[in-house]
Amino acid sequence: MAPADPTAAQQAAVHVARTAYGRILAYLAYQFRDIAAADLVASMLPKQAEPAGLLALLLFSHARLGGRYGVDDLSARTFVPLHQQDTALWDKPRIDRANQILWHAAGLRQPGPFQLEAAIQSAHCQRLYTGVVPWNSIAQHYQQLLHIAPTLGAKVGHAVAVGESQGAVLALAALSAIASENKMASYVPYWVALGYWLAKHGDNTAAIDSYQHALTLHTGAAERQYLQQQIKLLQNI
Repeated sequence: MAPADPTAAQQAAVHVARTAYGRILAYLAYQFRDIAAADLVASMLPKQAEPAGLLALLLFSHARLGGRYGVDDLSARTFVPLHQQDTALWDKPRIDRANQILWHAAGLRQPGPFQLEAAIQSAHCQRLYTGVVPWNSIAQHYQQLLHIAPTLGAKVGHAVAVGESQGAVLALAALSAIASENKMASYVPYWVALGYWLAKHGDNTAAIDSYQHALTLHTGAAERQYLQQQIKLLQNI
């Protein structure tokens, strides 16, 4: 048998090494929200869509850092929910780049969870251009994401998007349907979302209970400040 073409063999070995190394870098980039690492992975694997999706996802997230935190009436640093952030504080060039990268990834026709998560963030960022959040589209993206990556975050995000597009009753129904999911009882975003929609539905007492439960879980100082602020607002109604 004739030996394999060494050039082809070397190319195959390089491809496997690049792919394996790329997966490691992609994991690290995702865990540590490292744009430089994600950019490197995407450049190493230009014909694979998910590295580009990861890069776009991180770019969208970093682009909104300027609006993620504010100060309350007592000048304490507090968390600002995405839909309440001042879009003037977002990094528009970075969002534009993220959208371009996401379009490139979509053109490769290799759907995956990073691209869907990036598409959700892209939809949120439409408010920068139109002043409106396309909640129906976001709910649809989350529905697709749930089919391939049914994480706690995706389930809560879907419930929130359903509520924003169809009302508090459906949001609470969606949250109730996932309440018994493993680890949901200790998942802070679930309790924050539940408190938000209970308040929207007019059940302030239950909303306060949900926010107070969230405070018993691990949260950052700015997030705790936000929750305490919401509780005070509801107590004063």
